[in-house]
Amino acid sequence: MKGLISITQVKVSKDLSHARVYWSVMGSDSDQRTAARFIEGARGFIQKRVAQGLDIRTTPHLEFIFDDSIAKGVEVSKLIDEALEADAKGREGNAPAADDE
Repeated sequence: MKGLISITQVKVSKDLSHARVYWSVMGSDSDQRTAARFIEGARGFIQKRVAQGLDIRTTPHLEFIFDDSIAKGVEVSKLIDEALEADAKGREGNAPAADDE
């Protein structure tokens, strides 16, 4: 896997019994699938490390959820760049020629 896994957000229930861990990966669809398998395979290890790091009676059950907001943001940014480029080209085509003045 060449992608980098990032934790984008964690939401913990008020009673601390459950935590939703949102993650993302920059890379291909294959990298995303590989990361999902990796995270699921490491769930027990991660859960244990969280339990060791917290000084509370019960450790939240971790639920890992893929977050595609980064990819969507990149896509929207690309579309904005393309629209700005098209607008700039359109303005160049509508500019008065030097002979028209």
